[in-house]
Amino acid sequence: MGNTHRNKNDYQESKLYHIKKSTDIRDAIQYNHHKISELLANQAKHFSDLDWVPYQIHKESEILMRIPYDTKSRSKKFWLDYPSIKNQEKTYEYICSRNAQRKTITRLEVIDIHRRLAYKTKIAPGRYRISNGVYLIGTGIAAPDYNRIDSTMDDIVFRLNNNNSGKDFLTRALDFHYEMFATQPFDDYNKRTARMVMNWFLLQNDCEPILFNRRTDYHNYARALMARAQNDCHTYNRYMLECLVRTQEDIIDILKNHAMSDYQK
Repeated sequence: MGNTHRNKNDYQESKLYHIKKSTDIRDAIQYNHHKISELLANQAKHFSDLDWVPYQIHKESEILMRIPYDTKSRSKKFWLDYPSIKNQEKTYEYICSRNAQRKTITRLEVIDIHRRLAYKTKIAPGRYRISNGVYLIGTGIAAPDYNRIDSTMDDIVFRLNNNNSGKDFLTRALDFHYEMFATQPFDDYNKRTARMVMNWFLLQNDCEPILFNRRTDYHNYARALMARAQNDCHTYNRYMLECLVRTQEDIIDILKNHAMSDYQK
């Protein structure tokens, strides 16, 4: 029998090859989704049973909240706000719940997600900013004045839920994520709220969440947002969808390994 062992680097390269060679990355997303559904059915599991995802949300927090090099020690440091990280895990559990899956995402539901994420932190939970002159870093683009936040968020949520827009749910989810970031409705926790609501909407549409759990995401995530701010939708969407494919393939690995360990027992 030939050697079927592949090291980690070989496996990562094969995944990247698969993405590049796919005529449509959405084909890869659809294929992976069917594979995950098949593996879950074979193991009599529900997607919310996967403990791996909440752990990766913790990891995502460490990556995306990293601060620059310390000028004195020249070593990397991480801003670890443990209450907010715990809040992210609990909020993810909430969006997976049956109650949340039945809800229509409205402006008030977005506020509630922010309230959950900012609970017992220094950020006012669920309260809009009351300041103007907010600019998206690195773009020179101004966020709407605070007295326009309500109407802007209503418009954004309407587009998210509009099944007759001609856009599929994936595109609408990615649009929401960027548009909420660009609105900056809260003093802080805007991106993490946008990511959580985006993933909530994806889960409601029977799709896996998008996780940003690689060290390279610290820079690549910001670059994708900046590209979208400059109307480069292709670069932004491509990055976000590649992260979804990557998340799906990680989940497939987890489920296959779990099935193998059950078989060997």
